[in-house]
Amino acid sequence: MNKIENLIYKKNGVMVVDVDKLIDNEVNKELYASETAENAKVEELAISMRKEMDAGFSPNKVAIQIHPDGTIDSGHTRKKAAKIIGALTMKAEYTTNPYPKKETPYTNVRSVKSTNIYRSITPSVKLDNYEVEMNAYYKEYSDDMPNNIHKMLLKELQTNKKTLDQLSLIKQVRPDLLPDIDKNSTSIEYAHNIATGKANKVIPKKENGMNLYKLFTPEMKTRILSYATTALKGYRNLTVKTKDGDFSPIEDDLGWEATRFTGVVSDTFMWAMGRVLTEEGKEVSTANGHPTDPDVYLVNEDEKIEIKVTQFKGQGSGTTWKGGKGIREGEYLLIAHDADFSRIFVTFTTLNKNDWDKQGNVGTLLKLNKWWDNKKDTNEFDHWKGEVYNASNMTQMTLENID
Repeated sequence: MNKIENLIYKKNGVMVVDVDKLIDNEVNKELYASETAENAKVEELAISMRKEMDAGFSPNKVAIQIHPDGTIDSGHTRKKAAKIIGALTMKAEYTTNPYPKKETPYTNVRSVKSTNIYRSITPSVKLDNYEVEMNAYYKEYSDDMPNNIHKMLLKELQTNKKTLDQLSLIKQVRPDLLPDIDKNSTSIEYAHNIATGKANKVIPKKENGMNLYKLFTPEMKTRILSYATTALKGYRNLTVKTKDGDFSPIEDDLGWEATRFTGVVSDTFMWAMGRVLTEEGKEVSTANGHPTDPDVYLVNEDEKIEIKVTQFKGQGSGTTWKGGKGIREGEYLLIAHDADFSRIFVTFTTLNKNDWDKQGNVGTLLKLNKWWDNKKDTNEFDHWKGEVYNASNMTQMTLENID
């Protein structure tokens, strides 16, 4: 330590230090290596410190603590905020903690942690703290941290060993996911699944299977559409006599959510396809027993068909179909309907992993324009009702009247 006398001096009755004389503590850099995790806190602090400075006061209400050579003992976040607002001095006082020594890394860590106050303890910061403290203990005492101290550390960080192990693996394999975890836009569990290859698992299409496009004759397509739309129109036409008149539970202003009916459309087309295939002598099961079952399964042929339905929301990428966290490659019946279920689009198509986009930690998304760009020059689609085409440099969808 190179001692500098009178680094702290009085200004307007307050003991301050010049910001450009401050030295970052190396221990602090290790503890809070994930700088992005505290950026929001620094910016938030900078706003309040700016108000103090504009009012003629020292920007930091709580004095930072420094060693005689200017090394910060506590106040790194406040220093960052001070630099953002252009503060030249900060309220300061000398610390009573010992100066960090190379031979006592664990003691140094505990000293810095005991004085840090403006910290955003996000998952990545917790991991940094845990790893640094565990390593520091071993370096200082040449032994693993005892169980009782380890338990206290986990309690202090408000986490557990399993979570930290998951974070550690994510940090090694997919460090790009840590910012999303810190912002709560991705869960630790989902990020861990991605890092270990368990998320968005791709189930490949069956090799050398039957040509399902040839399975459905024009008459069978018409029958499937007729069965499904007849049932769905019946649901929407159903009214209940109330004191205020006859109302539809679906179309009333107080009725179903729009997405609820979309789910009914999916289940009804699943039933209609299963019923028509059964009429044609096929042994069929549908996904009414377990959520991971294929929507339509031809038992003897070991062939699977999935059904995806959405409400039409516009051209290009406006209309999308949602998928799960896993991707099943193969044949799909894609359906889009308008809000009042008077027009509909239906196509039979082959979907591969490249057709789907990841959607955060929710699952996958199939965009109309991406699907058409991938399929328009192939034989991997068969329009049953409606059309898709390119016009005015945009993917356009035409829905046909149901009747």
